Amino acid sequence: MKKIRIGLVGAGFAARYHVACLRKVYGVQVELAGVFSLRPASRRRFGAEHGLAVFDDLEAMIEWRG
Repeated sequence: MKKIRIGLVGAGFAARYHVACLRKVYGVQVELAGVFSLRPASRRRFGAEHGLAVFDDLEAMIEWRG
């Protein structure tokens, strides 16, 4: 099965919607790499609520190979 890794930029309403939808994708294994947001409190809360890694900058999330 094919696998894709997705990182979320932003931790608001749209990010919650995307997480819910991406967890329902079939036919491709989706790995949610983590979340980055300009607001530290928002990204930490979102990561904790959804069990995602939290990144302090976009470059770190892009380079992550987890």
